[in-house]
Amino acid sequence: EEASPYTLVNICLNVLIANLEKLCSERSDGTLCLPDHWNFPQEVADRFLGVMTWQGKLTDRTASIFQGNQMKLKLVNIQKAKISAAAFTKAFCHHRVIELDATAVHTDLPIPDIISGLCSNSWIQQNLRCLLLDSASIPRDSRLLFF
Repeated sequence: EEASPYTLVNICLNVLIANLEKLCSERSDGTLCLPDHWNFPQEVADRFLGVMTWQGKLTDRTASIFQGNQMKLKLVNIQKAKISAAAFTKAFCHHRVIELDATAVHTDLPIPDIISGLCSNSWIQQNLRCLLLDSASIPRDSRLLFF
């Protein structure tokens, strides 16, 4: 079976990710933001985040790209990402997230902070369909989590 060619969207996303430093401006705190006039449809925004995560490019500095309203995320994949709880909350918890894969995230983002961030958005509380977490992100001294 032959490998299927990259779609034009994937090619564009790879170029965008490879050139984030050139295409984005830097905030005073050192994080990145997209040009104001850029807007991504939800499907492209979800895929953009997924590709960034898969390539290991999702950090506190780059997660800030998702802070504004230029992206409309629903399917958030931050699997194996190394981001802080503060960056997670700022970047993702204002979106209308219906699925979150946070398996194998770095210990800088513990599960209680993920839950707390998600619970800060009443829309997410009512509409989240899928939440993937694993025990690697639970601090040993934490209490049991009850939903």
